[in-house]
Amino acid sequence: MKAIIFNGGVGTRLHAITKSLIPKGHIIFKGRPLIAYQIEWLNSAGIKDILIAYSRKEQIEQLKYFYKKRLVPRLKYTFSLSPTESSDSGVSLPYFNFRSPETQNFIRENIFVTVNGDNLFRTKLLSKIINQHKQTGRDVFCIYRTKKKSPFVIDSRRGEIYNLRWVTNQPDKYWNHTTCGTCFFSADAYKLIQSKINKLENPDIQEYIELSLKAGRKLDLVKVDFFINMNEYEDYVRAVKFLKKYD
Repeated sequence: MKAIIFNGGVGTRLHAITKSLIPKGHIIFKGRPLIAYQIEWLNSAGIKDILIAYSRKEQIEQLKYFYKKRLVPRLKYTFSLSPTESSDSGVSLPYFNFRSPETQNFIRENIFVTVNGDNLFRTKLLSKIINQHKQTGRDVFCIYRTKKKSPFVIDSRRGEIYNLRWVTNQPDKYWNHTTCGTCFFSADAYKLIQSKINKLENPDIQEYIELSLKAGRKLDLVKVDFFINMNEYEDYVRAVKFLKKYD
């Protein structure tokens, strides 16, 4: 099993911390970058074959510096660059980075976990989504509670997405969850819609799900009891508290 960590961008929304110079996965917590913890969490789930996707060449050099200083686990990593550097945020969209030759070669026929560089979660989440995929053979998307409206209409009885549109008139229970970047994919599922998604200018998770549904694939949802998507300063504060307890 493999994993892809999408770690591009320059942390613009966390400028106070990143100075818009480094990806959020390179923010230092307890003397180590966030990505080091993510790699350890993947390792704990038995995943050691990891590709790290960046949007700038100097970001790869930053990771190599962490490696030299033994601040990240000593594994053999694969790297890929976003096909274009015109949009640093583009690399955090998995379906955009899938276009790079390195990523295409990495996934091949495999099943793989994706993790966004600013995601923090408990390690049991990985086991949960892997087991879910083994049971059903479907792509698995993690969802967590949010105060913002989500573009997903969810069948709460079956735990499946059955439609995709911006929800404006549904009960709260249908839109108080949104997806996060930690998901589980199969290369076969991606290849089913690859030609269509490659035509999109900036494909993201909504387009991926919509095309998959139109292609007749069912998708599983797993509710997450704890998750931090580190977009705002208050998320950074939560991350500091969470990792302070991490041993």
